[in-house]
Amino acid sequence: MSSNDLKKGIIPTVEAFMELGFKQYESQILAILTALGTSTVKDIHKYTDVPLPKVYQTLESLERDNFIKQHSKTRPAQFTAYSPDIIIRRIQEDHRDREEKLRVGLNNLSELTAPTFVGEISPFTGINALHRIVRGLLLNVKKELSVAMSAKTLSLFQDEINDLKERGVYLRSLAFSQLSLVAPSMKPELYKDLGFDHYQVDVPISMKPNLRFFNIVKQIGNIIDFLGIMISDNGEVAILLPLFPHETYFGIWIHSKIIINRQLAAYNELFKIAKKA
Repeated sequence: MSSNDLKKGIIPTVEAFMELGFKQYESQILAILTALGTSTVKDIHKYTDVPLPKVYQTLESLERDNFIKQHSKTRPAQFTAYSPDIIIRRIQEDHRDREEKLRVGLNNLSELTAPTFVGEISPFTGINALHRIVRGLLLNVKKELSVAMSAKTLSLFQDEINDLKERGVYLRSLAFSQLSLVAPSMKPELYKDLGFDHYQVDVPISMKPNLRFFNIVKQIGNIIDFLGIMISDNGEVAILLPLFPHETYFGIWIHSKIIINRQLAAYNELFKIAKKA
């Protein structure tokens, strides 16, 4: 193969190296060494037209990065590129390292303005866990307890609620008025019996002509005892989430002033349109 043919033959490989981030001289020398097998500085210069000082400089760089090796005890010095498989593997390793650095950098940048969660969070399952979580929450209430859950669930903590009333804690409950029509445990009088100021929010949809909405509300009524939220002014919240089939209690307990303030803000927005039952 003539010198010109060899120069033309390495062009696609040179371009491929450069697309991967190699410099032009690095790409040319790696390509020609792969084509020739073993070569001297003079031949590399001949086939690539890379200036001699740059050939020496680039060979040192490629050897340092383990893409080529210099044969010892040869005069003039001879250089060989590692096999294509090894070159590709080292390129992949290098890119993985760069990708990891980029990932770490991006994560660090995203955390500069990301909202910070300060507090604790813990899931719980079962009636015993519910008792433990809620009793601890009620014990720490200072002046106000806000709830949106069934009176049946609240009645599990009748003794603790009585203690809150004796301490002068304000108790308020909130529910959608339509639920009281399909869920016996959502009747307003039950909350009043427990000592809560009970408020209802009317959803602006007529239930009589809207059978679909009625059915949705009825389905919610079937799981209402396993659904709800209890917010303490001391920075704790217990959230009940229904399991399917709904055979036990499941939820999360959160202790965070930031989260509780947001929950109370949403709760208070509903109170603006609620009516005392």
